[in-house]
Amino acid sequence: METLDQLTPLAEKAMALYREGDVEAARSAGEEFWDRVPQPPQTDGERLAAQLSLIIARRAVPVSTGDATRWLERAREAYAGSTGGQAQCDFVAGTIAFEEGRLPEARAFFDKAVAVTGPKAFDEEDPKYKAFFDGAASPAAGGSSAQELAEQGEEACDAGNFAKAVTLWQQALAAADPADEDLAFWLHASIGDAQFQLGDYSAAYASEQEALKIGGTGNPFVWLRLGQSAFELGNAKQATDALLSAYMLEGDEIFEDEDPKYRESLVQQGLIS
Repeated sequence: METLDQLTPLAEKAMALYREGDVEAARSAGEEFWDRVPQPPQTDGERLAAQLSLIIARRAVPVSTGDATRWLERAREAYAGSTGGQAQCDFVAGTIAFEEGRLPEARAFFDKAVAVTGPKAFDEEDPKYKAFFDGAASPAAGGSSAQELAEQGEEACDAGNFAKAVTLWQQALAAADPADEDLAFWLHASIGDAQFQLGDYSAAYASEQEALKIGGTGNPFVWLRLGQSAFELGNAKQATDALLSAYMLEGDEIFEDEDPKYRESLVQQGLIS
């Protein structure tokens, strides 16, 4: 177990940094850990060290679903052949889908995890996941309608509490009538905006894509946040396409109060003047 003893402190450092919200430092510490795990792991200690990637993924979920997804992929490889380990991976996949507003996928992953591990899958996890799984966010069980939850989220957002706003809006999505596309569009777009403000660009991109699927192609703000998120993720083509769509719909006004770098990226490509 010498390998495990040597690498555990590095993994724990990455976990702590994710928990503190220092994403860049967490990435650096995490990659240092992963670079030192033998690939493929051969000894018991090496395999256990690789499996620490699942715990790192759990810690990354609240601050960067993109990072969490990358660590989850590593964890699935580390847990190859382990039914229980894959069930744990499914649970983390469910939390990622939940945070990104992909609620049907979140439910499916939670169902898979619970089928193997039972309700203990939710032990020591954020209660919101269990509440969602149990349907506690619905009007009958939770006492708040989707509209009320949406309004509470808007109040939290106005107060600058974007994380709380995201949670409330996700609960509103779970409680909403599936046929109410207007509310679903507004919630996905709003969640994406809040996630962008939090710096979780992967989640913001996914949320704005959901808004577009529902019918937000004529909304310049959705295109703006989609493009900005892609820009921050380094996805140049997607960023250009989305930012240009925002400009075509709204003109220069869409870039008011935004970092000039987004508009400048279009100017540098000769797409606008």
